[in-house]
Amino acid sequence: MKKNLLALAIAGAFTAPAAALADGSFVQIYGTINSDLQAAKADNGAALPFAFGPEYGIPGLTAGGLGTNGAIIRPLGVNSQSVVTRDAAFTQISNQAGLSSNSSNIGFRGSEDLGLGGLKAIFQIESAINIDTGGGNLGGRNSNVGLASGWGTVFYGQWDTPYKNITQKSDPFFSTSAATFNGLIGSPGFNVGSTTYNSPTLTGASVTTLAADAAFDRRQGNSVQYWSPNFAGFSGQLMYSAGERTANYALDSLPGLPRTGQLDPWMWGAMLQYENGPIYVAGAYEQHNDYFGTRLMTGSTQLGSSSRDWGGKAVAGVQKLWGFNLYGVFERLSYSTDGLVTSGLIKDYKRNAYGVLGTYGFGNWTLRGGWMTANDASCTSVGPQICNGDNTGTNQYSIGTSYNFSKRTLVYAYYTLQDNNEIARYRMGTNTGAVQSNVPVGGQAQAYGLGIRHTF
Repeated sequence: MKKNLLALAIAGAFTAPAAALADGSFVQIYGTINSDLQAAKADNGAALPFAFGPEYGIPGLTAGGLGTNGAIIRPLGVNSQSVVTRDAAFTQISNQAGLSSNSSNIGFRGSEDLGLGGLKAIFQIESAINIDTGGGNLGGRNSNVGLASGWGTVFYGQWDTPYKNITQKSDPFFSTSAATFNGLIGSPGFNVGSTTYNSPTLTGASVTTLAADAAFDRRQGNSVQYWSPNFAGFSGQLMYSAGERTANYALDSLPGLPRTGQLDPWMWGAMLQYENGPIYVAGAYEQHNDYFGTRLMTGSTQLGSSSRDWGGKAVAGVQKLWGFNLYGVFERLSYSTDGLVTSGLIKDYKRNAYGVLGTYGFGNWTLRGGWMTANDASCTSVGPQICNGDNTGTNQYSIGTSYNFSKRTLVYAYYTLQDNNEIARYRMGTNTGAVQSNVPVGGQAQAYGLGIRHTF
């Protein structure tokens, strides 16, 4: 009898809210639990080629970075932001075993019919769940409140940018785990990764904040977004993020040359996609104003009078065609700063990346794989200094497979390799423990993983 009463009480606790929402409101609990056991390692790069020699065309370069003519030579990738350099101080991470919680989350989303020609109020609160170590952060993932109608959806909150969205769809590894390409897409190198960001830090910036200011694969706070309805396969998204930092800043304090300026950091972005049958084509653009991403390249916190950093990305492919999902990806990142006065600082930096990503499904099995490369950078610096972007590129290779037990549960395995060029430093995927942010300059990282993914 007591068991029956307890069962009725539990049922009532869940059915009463549902009845209360029968007037046009809707609330859903959803989530993803995704964890893998992995073995990862990072190998040291070769010794730094100080006294570069004729292969660089820079004779007489010393460990201090001074050429024979006294000019400062700054080969990108070797700077204070490298953190872990190729020398005896680097401890090789060999076959580190770990359990990763690959963006596991729980969320609440819903809507309310406002009775005004189909107008609805919408909301979402999504939180991370660290099932490997416990804990999480309430509302730290995609969370918003807004209005939706036949004219589209507009909302305020913290959300993945339109720029990020178009490659999440094409990533064969769910845009998470060591095998994903989030450490390369949207990154200029220099240990920049994908995560949640807000407005930039324009004074007293640390390694972490400089990396955040240069990243393009981001979940952005303080943002407003508009998503259009679908018109014959076409749809689009717009995003604006307020910097909330407009003020006068000390640009630098050189002897006899104190300068101040008013900086106004903010960003905007847009994407347009066409999806019809097997065809998928998308393009995205994102611009960061007064984020000063070039500071990352030389490790300087000095600001210019203004900056404009932008990224452009295109994805094209076929979906669900004879079991294939196959995409080609191209990306260009550009960073520029005006008004720099200190010699040796980077004022322009550009790099291109491209690759092929895809899956092939048969029965309950899916084969997964991809390759992406980032080309060497091109750059200019202030004064007579030489900015050398050679050997700053990378290649990433990932392969894997998965088996679907049901529509909501699968198991998977993968292998991934991040192979940096001589003075490059790109991260390997996400959620790779100590290896993720400690791949050394010119180093190589690898990981094997075996995981389970369940959605509800």
